[in-house]
Amino acid sequence: MKKFVLMVAMVVSCVCMAQNSHAQTGRDGNTDIDMLSMKNFYAIDIVDVDLAAQEAIYDAYENCLIKEVYKSNGSGSPIQYKVSLETTDQRNLVVAFDESGHVLKVMPEDEYLAVRKKN
Repeated sequence: MKKFVLMVAMVVSCVCMAQNSHAQTGRDGNTDIDMLSMKNFYAIDIVDVDLAAQEAIYDAYENCLIKEVYKSNGSGSPIQYKVSLETTDQRNLVVAFDESGHVLKVMPEDEYLAVRKKN
């Protein structure tokens, strides 16, 4: 009987985890991440970034130099940040974060700039 109860508990927890993972993917899949358009973004200082996003930036890119930070104006869509940074191995990246600090997309800065020039 104990084994049966344990097995049922494991199955229920696996189903719950699968649903949570699907919900997170669905949310990210529906989020419009326009890395190339700067039309709805404006430059800000890193101290003006929401605290959760600041902590995520510092945790994910601990030893990086933050060069520029841009914030979306919201206008009916979730707030996003684009952060231009330089890694310790001299790579330049542009990273998109949402306001809770989840990384939405990462692009090498040279690729980002080249594609923006084409558009």
